[in-house]
Amino acid sequence: MKTLLTFALTALALAAQATAIPGQGTWQGTLQARNLQGQAVALDSAQAAFFYDSVLDVTWLRQAGAPSLQSWAQARDWAGGLQVGGWDDWRLPTTLDTGFPGCSLVTYNGGDCGYNVPTGGPGEYSELAHLFQVTLGNLPGYTTAGQFRGWEGQGTSWGLANTAGFTGLQPGNYWSGSGVTGNANYAWSYHFGLGMQSLNEKGVPMQALALRDGDVLSAVPEPSTWAMAGAGVLLLGWLRRRRA
Repeated sequence: MKTLLTFALTALALAAQATAIPGQGTWQGTLQARNLQGQAVALDSAQAAFFYDSVLDVTWLRQAGAPSLQSWAQARDWAGGLQVGGWDDWRLPTTLDTGFPGCSLVTYNGGDCGYNVPTGGPGEYSELAHLFQVTLGNLPGYTTAGQFRGWEGQGTSWGLANTAGFTGLQPGNYWSGSGVTGNANYAWSYHFGLGMQSLNEKGVPMQALALRDGDVLSAVPEPSTWAMAGAGVLLLGWLRRRRA
C-alpha cells in the first residue's frame, strides 16, 4: 500500500527553514522546481514539491528525509511505498561499487570509499555525493590532500552549509539503495555532515532520501494533448450516434 505524502499544510513553514546559498554549487542552474501537479514553478516557490536535476535526469523530493531513522530494508520500503502527487515510482539514490576492497583504506581523492568521491554524470559513483558536492556545492571534511578542515568550520565553511530549497536535510548518514559487492550484510551510505561515502551494516538506523528517474514535468500531458484527446472522444461519440 502506497504512503501518500502531502505538502499542502506545511509547504510555507518548511520553505522558511531552508538555507539557500546563492552562487554555491550548481543548484541555481541545474535544479528545476515542480509543484504537486508536475508544473514548473520558481525554485523558491512554497508550492515546489519536487526538484528536477537536469544533469542527473532525476527528480528529488523537496521535503527530504524519511519520518524516522530506518534500517536499509526499511528505507528501501519507505521510498518504494511513497506516492507523491501522481507518482509512485520513488527509490533510494544509487552508488556505483567499483570493486574497491571494503573501506579498510579511506581515500581522499578518487576512491569510492572516503572523501571527495568522484561524482560525474548519470550512473557514476554516487547520486548522494553529486547532490552534496556538486549540486549544493558543499565541501567534505577533508581536502583532496587529506587535510582536515577543522571542526570550527563544520556547517559553515564545510559540511552541510547549503541546502538550497530542500527542506529537512540533516548533517547525518543517508542510505544508498546500493548493496556492497561480495557482502550481503552491508550497503553504501553518504554522510551529509562529513561529506564521506562509506559502508554500513544494513541494520543500522539512518536517514533516507527519495528520488525518481526523469522529470515529472514530462509526465504531465500538455493542454493541447488534453484538448486533442477530448476532441477525439467527441468525434467518436458523434460517429457512433450517426451510425445508430
